[in-house]
Parts: sequence; C-alpha cells; structure tokens
Amino acid sequence: MNALVLSVAPFQSDPRHLYWAEALRNHGYTVTQLELLDHLQDHRVASIAYEQDGTLTAASNRQASPDFGVLQELSLSTTTATGRFLLARVKRLAAAGNMIKKYLGDFDLVIANDLLGALIASEIYGDKSNRVIYDAQEVFTDAYALVKGPKLSRREISAWIQLETVVCQNVAEVVTVSDGIAELYAERHNITCVVAPNFTPLSKKRQSSATGLPIKFVLVGRVDPHRGIDKLVTAWDFPAEKFQLDLYLTDSPQLERLKKLSKSLHREFEGPNFRRAVKPGEIIPMLTRYDVGVVPYDFNYPYYHASPNKVGEYIAAGLPILTNDQAFVSDLVQRFGIGKVFSWDQVGSFNAAVCQLNEPSTVDQLKANVARVGSDELNWGKVTDALLRRNTRMINDRPQSGNQFFATEIVRATFIESVRAKLRSQLLRSFGKIQSQSWNWRLVGKKPRAAMRPIRDTK
Repeated sequence: MNALVLSVAPFQSDPRHLYWAEALRNHGYTVTQLELLDHLQDHRVASIAYEQDGTLTAASNRQASPDFGVLQELSLSTTTATGRFLLARVKRLAAAGNMIKKYLGDFDLVIANDLLGALIASEIYGDKSNRVIYDAQEVFTDAYALVKGPKLSRREISAWIQLETVVCQNVAEVVTVSDGIAELYAERHNITCVVAPNFTPLSKKRQSSATGLPIKFVLVGRVDPHRGIDKLVTAWDFPAEKFQLDLYLTDSPQLERLKKLSKSLHREFEGPNFRRAVKPGEIIPMLTRYDVGVVPYDFNYPYYHASPNKVGEYIAAGLPILTNDQAFVSDLVQRFGIGKVFSWDQVGSFNAAVCQLNEPSTVDQLKANVARVGSDELNWGKVTDALLRRNTRMINDRPQSGNQFFATEIVRATFIESVRAKLRSQLLRSFGKIQSQSWNWRLVGKKPRAAMRPIRDTK
C-alpha cells in the first residue's frame, strides 16, 4: 500500500507531518513525503522539483490557470490584498502540484495538511478524492484573523468557508486536533471529524530526570501573537533557589522585543532565562532536563481549543504541564492529573499555581501520571490507530495502485527565458511594480546547463 503525506509548508516545520508518516509506516504503508511551496527566491527558476533527505519538494512562482476547479467562485469574491495574496498562493501551490504529479504514481491514501493542501490533493486526484484525508490542524479563516495586518472581508471569509465545506464533503475523512474544533466543523460544514491531538509518537518518548531544587520550568516555541509569552515573562518573579524558568524561543524581532521587556521590569527576585533555540530533533532530549513544561497560551475562540505541539512534546519528555485555562490543554491536564491550571484573568492565580509545585515529591507524582498516560492514551499511535485501521480495511477492498519512483529532476526556464525574465523584473522594479506571479515562463524537463549553478534554495 502506498501513502502520500502532503504539506503546503516545509515538511519539517510541523512535527505532525512526521507523526503521520511514522504512523502510516507502522501500518504497513510505503510513504512518500511531499512539500509544496509557492515561491522561489531565484528569478531564473519558474518551477523546481527535487528530493532531499527523504522528502520531495515541488515549488513554483507560476500560477495555475484561473479555471482551477472550485477557485472560480472564490475569485469572484476576492477584493482585499489578503484575499488576493491567498488566491495567488493557492494557484502557485496548484502549479507546483500539477508539475510534480507526473512523477508520482497513484496512492492508496493521501494525508493532506491544511485547507490548501486538501484542496490541491482533491483536485490532483479528482474522482479518487475519497482517498484523501484532510488534516485540518487549525480553523483556516480564523488563523488569518489572529495575525496583525490586513484582514479578509466578510464576503471573502464566507467564500473560503463555503470552499472548505465542499472540500470536507468530498474527502474520505476530516481530522482535527480537539473536540472543540470538531464541534465547530460539525456546525460549520455539517460533517463529523476524527479528533487526533498533537500527541508525540511513543517512539519519541524519553524519561525526565529526577526532580530536585530548584524546580526547573521550560517553554519552547515561537513568540507569536496570543501565545501569552509576554504575560509569562512579566509574571515570572521567583527566588532562583526554588524556581527556574528557561525559554527556548525562535529568533525573531518579537523575541528581541520580549528580551527588552524582561530587562525593563522591576522584580523582587529573578526573571526567566532566555536560551538559544534548539533544532526540532533536539527538543524532546533537551526537555528531559526539566521538571515542568509551561503552556501560557491566551487565544480567543475557537483557538482556545487548539492542541499545541509542545503539549505532546512535554508529555513525551515526561514533564507535567503548567497551563493557562485554555479549554483543550486545561481539560487534558485536569482529566489525567498531569499538572496545574491557572488563569491570566485571575490576580494571583499564576503565582499560586507555581507555588503548588514547590516540592520535588509533588512534581515526581505528576511525572508518574505523565509516564502512565503518555504510554497509553496520550500518544499519536494510540489516537490514530482506529482511523488508519478503518481506512486500511477500505483500501484492501479495492484494487491496489502502483506507485512510480520519483526521479530527482530540476525543471527550469530556458536560458533565453531567464534573460527575458531578469530584464522584465529589473524594469518592473524600477517602476515599483514587481509582479512575479505574472511571469510567463515555459517549463522544460531538462537538466540545467553547466553554466547555471544547481539551485536548491526555496522559500
């Protein structure tokens, strides 16, 4: 049996993609990992396809034709800059998907991440879209409402929701990360979702070290809006001999702002320590050196139902969780007795929750609870087992498909087209009107000339 895990972002950027691949292999599938990207840094390249470290990459700064499936209706509703950006992005992703399609054989099962991924998978496989599982990790339209900057109009939001309804009703199954978001999808799209939270596979499990003083708290992640990290930095003021907080945050302008905020605060005791971010594969081994993982998220509906990747990573490392009262994480912590819950809305709640963890024996008992449930209910293999078994039975009842091997190949513009494209971009830049998506390059399936260096960088 052959399966495809399709991501519309760098494959390694979200561990959930890797969790799917591991679970599928454990169920006997031959797995292809594919990332579709929508932009290339080098103006000489129209589209590119290559294989590296077990993952296929297909990228394009071309656009698929305007009549690309269900996007016709969406195009009529698009009026804002954000809407045009999204529409152009999905068309470039579609161009990348169509370009690589000829190199990939048929698949028995496709896991498509994100609405854009599910849309493209459904289009590529046409009447075989019943083989597609849509992994709706987040509520698509609401995600764009969270970030700063221009927003989608109400008409555009409605159009995207209608588009998602079509996708949801055409695929084999829809998977999401929590009961709360599953209820939203049931109301919005009239479907039933399978719930698969971001629990790390059991194969990644590690044992936390014995607890001592100080009790060591840790947070790993990005400084994104509504993550409550600024509130955590402001509130952390404890004696260093009792409590320690280390932050492993990805470099960004927001991180620099957070460091300045921390230095400007007047504290009675000690603030948090900012540590250098670690690579994805190093996160869980690093976490085992700590005692408690912190989830300070402070999202509005529906994102207080989100299942952060760090929750699964904390559990895999054997750490109890200190969390704000966001619905999914707080319910998880209280139901299984694996940590403490506080509320940013209640004065003194955070300090009280931290002080409840001031004894090594208390933390060790919580760690024992984490070890027990992390080997049973709270691991990726457990929560996806029934889903994959059900789909495997369906696959065994229909003819098997054959899968071609992917041959590493780079698809480039011809030399003359490269010169024309460069001149065109320089002219447009001089007038401040660069429109890279309008470049009309003919693709050729030939290896690059010796004078043209191999290009691997994608964005």
